[in-house]
Amino acid sequence: MSNRVAIIGPQDVVSGFSAVGVIAFVANTSADVMRLLEEFSRSFESSLDSEIDRYPVVIVMEELLKDIPQDEYARVTRHVLPAVVALPGLSGSSGYTSERLRALAQRAVGIDIFS
Repeated sequence: MSNRVAIIGPQDVVSGFSAVGVIAFVANTSADVMRLLEEFSRSFESSLDSEIDRYPVVIVMEELLKDIPQDEYARVTRHVLPAVVALPGLSGSSGYTSERLRALAQRAVGIDIFS
């Protein structure tokens, strides 16, 4: 078993990350991202299988997260690991990740602490 960092996104974006030891997974749609996140999540649930590669940190290109319904995303990220981190695309952040973080913080503390 190994613990590594993974990145999910379009080929032209993620391919360069392999030079720094990040394992790239090509995904062009939100459905591709969900399939991979479900697979990574299951790898931590079946903790005894030593042949499974684990990715405790999974970086996902932000534009691929915006079409995933919140309840589906919550289902695959309900455990501590893997930690899913959104990375803005080449054109910058769309603000989607900031809005999701704002909603989570508001739910946790009861008020909007970012305003």
